[in-house]
Amino acid sequence: MTVRRALSRAVDAYRLLTVAYVAVLVAADHHQYQRPVLGWALLGLMGTWSGLATLAYERVSRRVSLLLVADVAIAVGMVLATLAVQTQHHIDAGAPTLPAAWAAASVMACAVFGGP
Repeated sequence: MTVRRALSRAVDAYRLLTVAYVAVLVAADHHQYQRPVLGWALLGLMGTWSGLATLAYERVSRRVSLLLVADVAIAVGMVLATLAVQTQHHIDAGAPTLPAAWAAASVMACAVFGGP
């Protein structure tokens, strides 16, 4: 197994663990959300993208740049979606963004696949 493959598997595991963490956050806090149904829907999107990204990074070759851009764009979109899900009061109080630590997986993927 190459170093890149080992690091990619670590990113995959991190992605899945953080989706589980976000699921716990949404389950615990959804009653405080401005739009709880949207919170659940975005959690589903995070899980779906995590699965698709895991498969895509296994098969990526020359088009890795497009995949990395899509990965970061989805992560940024999830962070921005916090504004539509949570109340302004909770955002001002320092509540975690909707994707919490999940968004870091795209940055890790950039390091693994876009680095030297």
